[in-house]
Amino acid sequence: VQKSQVGPAGGTPEVLLIAPPRLGELSGLMELFYKGGEGTSSELARAYQTVAQACRCHFLDASKIVQASKVDGVHLDPAGQRALASEVKNVITTILTG
Repeated sequence: VQKSQVGPAGGTPEVLLIAPPRLGELSGLMELFYKGGEGTSSELARAYQTVAQACRCHFLDASKIVQASKVDGVHLDPAGQRALASEVKNVITTILTG
């Protein structure tokens, strides 16, 4: 993306890297895929931030805004989706307006 030259005036586009929220309490089905991943998921934001810094990208830690739903412990519920979308909009607006 950063080499695509599709940013303003054919330059480098802005990139926003978003770390996913930490896993919550996993439902039975989600345990099949994510059991034991709670520790890893709690470290993802730091890893994503390191990559964002190395690649000179903007960074957003979704765990600071939302939590995985109580339904399955992985996905966002409708309120979480709205909250994350609102924050992404705010961050993008800030990026684009300088």
